[in-house]
Amino acid sequence: MLINYHYNFINHFLKFMVENVPQHHYFCSPKEGWILLIAMEGYVEFGVLDKQTF
Repeated sequence: MLINYHYNFINHFLKFMVENVPQHHYFCSPKEGWILLIAMEGYVEFGVLDKQTF
């Protein structure tokens, strides 16, 4: 149940950000090794760092 709520929230959050925020936003977790870009052009990019490289 909680996982379904989490996915529902993430889907609504990303849709809201892409449609309503007129600039680029970067979210990252250096500890976990990921970065999320929400761009004003309407796309989302997600990347994971190779922990052996960094």
